[in-house]
Amino acid sequence: MTREEFIEDVKISLGAPIVEVEVEKIIGKLVDKAFREVSRYIVETKFLTIPYSTNGIDLTKYHVNSVIQIFRTRNPNRIADFTDIFALSSVYNTNATATNLMMSDYVYRTQLHQLKSAMSTDLDFTYDKPILHVATFYPRPNSITIAYIPEFKDVSDVKEQFWINYIQRLALAFTKESLGRVRGKYKLSSSLYTLDGDTLVSEGIAERDAIRTELNDLSDVVFPID
Repeated sequence: MTREEFIEDVKISLGAPIVEVEVEKIIGKLVDKAFREVSRYIVETKFLTIPYSTNGIDLTKYHVNSVIQIFRTRNPNRIADFTDIFALSSVYNTNATATNLMMSDYVYRTQLHQLKSAMSTDLDFTYDKPILHVATFYPRPNSITIAYIPEFKDVSDVKEQFWINYIQRLALAFTKESLGRVRGKYKLSSSLYTLDGDTLVSEGIAERDAIRTELNDLSDVVFPID
């Protein structure tokens, strides 16, 4: 949804255009406020495959908010996996050629590499926004795949209906509270009717607090990575 669609949705929920909405000019700012609050809870994970560099990888153009995990990307042109000690042993044991000694040495070095890998962690990373630093063991990959949470710049960047609903609800709650305060500023003691200012303020605050409780409960859910 675009920002304008969120604004129109709030106006219709408050009775426009039949009923005058006195805070119509600031609804856009209230939608932005709701977006900023809800966006802190969005954990929509995306995946990106990029070239690997030992000098750091600039993620500016990908709008990455935080990096969750990194994976090695297999080279599709490679027939054998040269980090697989069992595959290598099979290759050099069944080919009695002059390259046997070389392969044997490679297998030995790979065994040392695997022992090193077992004692420490491959693909350790630090995300010094916007530069991603990744430590890798030999053989270094040509590319890596990262699991990340995107950075949302505008309310229209949110595509999941689950989060759109929260933004709609929170924007409406903020608008109800603001509209109620405007309508409740003065009391018309001699009028034949009264405005619903106090009711709108109460509804807005109650709905706002309920939404914040729901969002906090969602943030307490832990999803294990492995």
